[in-house]
Amino acid sequence: MVRNGTRKGQGRTAVLERPVADERSRYLAAIVTSSEDAIIGKDLKGTIVSWNPAAERMFGYTEEAAIGQPISIIGIQGRLDEFKEIIEKIKAGVAIERYETQRRRKDGTVVDVAVTVSPVKDETGHVIGASVIDRDITSQREASRYARSLAAIVQSSEDAVISEALDGTITSWNPAAEKMFGYTEKEALSRPMSIIGTPERIDEFQEIIEKIKKGLTVERYETQRRRKNGTVVDVSVTVSPVRSEEGKLIGLSAIDRDITSQIQATQYAQSLAAIVQSSEDAVISEALDGTITSWNPAAEKMFGYTEKEAVGKPISLIATPDRVDEFREIIDKVKKGITVERYETQRKRKNGSVVDVWVT
Repeated sequence: MVRNGTRKGQGRTAVLERPVADERSRYLAAIVTSSEDAIIGKDLKGTIVSWNPAAERMFGYTEEAAIGQPISIIGIQGRLDEFKEIIEKIKAGVAIERYETQRRRKDGTVVDVAVTVSPVKDETGHVIGASVIDRDITSQREASRYARSLAAIVQSSEDAVISEALDGTITSWNPAAEKMFGYTEKEALSRPMSIIGTPERIDEFQEIIEKIKKGLTVERYETQRRRKNGTVVDVSVTVSPVRSEEGKLIGLSAIDRDITSQIQATQYAQSLAAIVQSSEDAVISEALDGTITSWNPAAEKMFGYTEKEAVGKPISLIATPDRVDEFREIIDKVKKGITVERYETQRKRKNGSVVDVWVT
């Protein structure tokens, strides 16, 4: 009786377990069918025995075309031995965790994939095949390459490129920032951005953060920053928002360009312009075709033509009839790199009178 009861009990257990196993299989099948990853089953000979919809989309072969084919149909030259190596590991019961490689589509194009392979065992625990999960990582690879490219640009940039958190803390500091401001990367990271602020411009940093938080772009504006040694550098600053993958604002990226030489050049040019404008000598510029391009107040006073009347006219406007060729001879000498030093000649005024001049 006891023996018969045990059998009956065991029979009831088997009957109960079968529906549970069937239900689990249906869940697993649904997962495989709806997965965005290519899930492929293969036997120990490397023959494809299952092929989900994502595999069809990824590799271009229909399920009907793929099943019964060797897994090497998605292999690329130079990597065909991979499949044999994988099977040998699977036979030994070794699971292959995510590794990156490449596979070939039906149309011959190549896709970057992350591969995970697990052994498939029968009821007795013997390995009878493998389950392969191929995840398309093309976009990740492209993003990674793009990020490395940007990082290389930032590292080699002649402009100081600095990232900061929304509390104004420095989070990145490129070599140009080290060179421009005198702080090493180690010294700058985690410090407040205000370490490069001049006393009268400290509030600028918070104002910039507030603008960025409002979605405003801070484009190329001129200001000053302070180096570690206390000296001041003129900079042109552009600040852009840094966002997470979800689009959330997480920080700022600032590009500081040293414009000291530009400002000095501008100041020098302004100084020269002031000298020209206030000079008692007629200072005239001309193109190589002899066209007047600038005409200072002393030239107006000396020759009687206003700047508007003179600019754009030939320099022969002030030539006396017997000295017209002088201008062409001067231009030919200048073209050869010869400076025409102070020499005496004559020029004609607007009213027709002649003036004796020294020309350089």
